[in-house]
Amino acid sequence: MSIASRLVRASRGPGPLLALGLVLVASLGGCGPRGPVVAFVEGTVVLDGKPVDGATVTFSPTDGSGLPAIGKTDATGRFNLTSTRGGTPNGGAVVGRYAVSVSKVGYDLGGKPAPADGDYSGVPVRHLVPTAYGDSSSSGLSADVARGRNALRFELSSGGGRSP
Repeated sequence: MSIASRLVRASRGPGPLLALGLVLVASLGGCGPRGPVVAFVEGTVVLDGKPVDGATVTFSPTDGSGLPAIGKTDATGRFNLTSTRGGTPNGGAVVGRYAVSVSKVGYDLGGKPAPADGDYSGVPVRHLVPTAYGDSSSSGLSADVARGRNALRFELSSGGGRSP
């Protein structure tokens, strides 16, 4: 018996057709783009004209959809973003509009050495970037991420941001 005649015999009734339809639908599931469109985002953060080292830069989607993205500045103030929830490290952010926050804190040790056990509880926190920049609702910073490569620059001032 040929394969064609076996298929004809097997196709009698709704069961085999339903099974064939399910196989086709399942095989098409892998076609097309997966997930949101992510674009490369790099940038620089300066405070009073000087690069900010070790600041956390956070992009929060303004439309309530999409994914936040985060990056850390280096000694030259440069950062690359990584989308949260499994984004490729330094891969970028989902295309869209974002409110941006920048924060950097340290500990006010008052001239004492850092705790040997790494326990900083009870040690006063010192904001090294004005606190208004650390909240996207008061930072006054925003960005549009477009397809392709995005290069941004955030110029902060010691008296900047909006009051929280």
